[in-house]
Amino acid sequence: MTQERQSLRLAQSQLREALEESRDQEAHEKQLKATEERVEEVEMTLKNMEVLLQEKVGELKEQFEKSTHQICCSRSSMWKMPT
Repeated sequence: MTQERQSLRLAQSQLREALEESRDQEAHEKQLKATEERVEEVEMTLKNMEVLLQEKVGELKEQFEKSTHQICCSRSSMWKMPT
């Protein structure tokens, strides 16, 4: 009878450990899923930022070209001698 009790206690202990590990694994999986969702959000934000920055670079290039053109035109008109 004593051996049966020890076997039963051992089995109960193993079941508790398995249950605890299962709970830990579920918590870990939830945390992993939350992390994956956060990574997706950050990736989306980065993609949006990349698009905005590309648009801004395009705008700045246009402004630079216009400024350069205006400077060149104003300098060439300054150097022309009246005839």
